[in-house]
Amino acid sequence: MTAPLAKWSLRARITTACAAGALGLSLTLALSTYTLANSYLLRQREQTAVRQTALNATAVDEQLSASTPPASALRRADRLAGNQAILYYQSRRYQTDPVINRDPVGPVLLGALSGATTTQERFSVGGVRRLVVGVRLPHSQAHYFEMFSLFELKRTMGTLRLSLLMTAFFTTIAGAAL
Repeated sequence: MTAPLAKWSLRARITTACAAGALGLSLTLALSTYTLANSYLLRQREQTAVRQTALNATAVDEQLSASTPPASALRRADRLAGNQAILYYQSRRYQTDPVINRDPVGPVLLGALSGATTTQERFSVGGVRRLVVGVRLPHSQAHYFEMFSLFELKRTMGTLRLSLLMTAFFTTIAGAAL
């Protein structure tokens, strides 16, 4: 029995080999670019969230030290739309308007902050990844948490994925045409 490729002309076999090589190379480059971009952008987003939380935590700590009521101090924090701030102060929990239906600060995250100055955790709710960053407030002996949506990152990575796949497709066609 003859192999199916043996019936093809030499030109067809070379064209197929070039197309397969171009597809393999394109997909390898697309996957590595996507992976590197995703990890870089996620790391940048996390660093920005930690800085923003630290700045807000400092402001809330100063407000609490000046005897401002905790709910007022929390409302004065400079937050982005869609972020949620949570404050644990004198065994009570204060929060801004909830963004999700579950408590983003569980006992594990709260316990992790007791042994460190900052902590963070990622989780998904309704298909949207979120990041919670916690900071221990030294002067007021409180814990400040802020939750950030990673939806923008998801949308950016979706656009990048589509453009990389389209580029891989056109590169494969160009490889077959050569």
